[in-house]
Amino acid sequence: MSVPRILTGISRCCWRRRKRGCIRGRKEALDLGDVPRVAASVNDVADWTAPRYLPVPAPTGRPRVVRGGGRLVSTSSLVLWDVLRSAYTHLGFDTLGDEAFTAMVLARIIEPASKADTLRVLEEVGVPCPSLRTLFRSLARCQEGDYRGQLASAALAHSLRTTGRPALVLYDVTTVHFENKDEDDLRKVGMSKEHRIDLQVQVGLLVDPGGFPLEVHLFEGNKAETTTIVPVLEQFQKRHGITDMVVVADAGMLSAANLNALEDGGFSFIVGSRLTKAPYDLAEHFQRHGNYFQDGQILECTRSMGTGKAERERRIVY
Repeated sequence: MSVPRILTGISRCCWRRRKRGCIRGRKEALDLGDVPRVAASVNDVADWTAPRYLPVPAPTGRPRVVRGGGRLVSTSSLVLWDVLRSAYTHLGFDTLGDEAFTAMVLARIIEPASKADTLRVLEEVGVPCPSLRTLFRSLARCQEGDYRGQLASAALAHSLRTTGRPALVLYDVTTVHFENKDEDDLRKVGMSKEHRIDLQVQVGLLVDPGGFPLEVHLFEGNKAETTTIVPVLEQFQKRHGITDMVVVADAGMLSAANLNALEDGGFSFIVGSRLTKAPYDLAEHFQRHGNYFQDGQILECTRSMGTGKAERERRIVY
């Protein structure tokens, strides 16, 4: 054996021993020395989408050229789709058993679009796509099969699993505007907090303490906010048979008729309102203490709300 081969064998033997020592935890990590870092340049990366001259000459003596670069055939977002399908199933919404409806709902989460354009969204995601007529038929099944009621029951069941008995619910209303100028039975011009004169609809949403939606309802654009909370809660009560709850709402629901209707329906309520000036209920406090308040101090009083037979005493907390 020649000398160079002997040295090589010794080096390999030492390397194996050091390697076994590192694995067994007796040695520190191998010192590979300073490995130079070479910054890569975009010009050094081959463009596989365009024709390229190869450096190896062809039998004719001229460089070979490759025709027909790469071509994008399709894309897919199957991970996104699997996540949405899993969440849909976890919430219990798959109880509908309507694949066309499921595809339309999940596609509109990815990109809100018309029913015709929903087909494009599904194709771009890379999932099986129903026909346009199938989507239209699924909307007809929504009315016939009471999809709203089934989804509301599934939503309440999910809320019960996560937060327990819904002893507290929160309600609020928002508006959705349209660019169409022609009114119909639903889209109408009404009071707008943004001072807009566009057609709008009122959307009432009932959620649990964690913010998970329990009921959603649609009202005419010219319907007053104060007249929406009672129908929503009555529908919730009729659907699930739950009455012993506390309803939390803002000042938009603050009216004597509303509070009386909630109380008559078996609901308790907390209605929050902002004050721009000190109420006369606190006049006695100001006479005794001036405008001094302790941090976090709470004051209570009672006030009569309503007129005639509808007048009732209400507890006010400041």
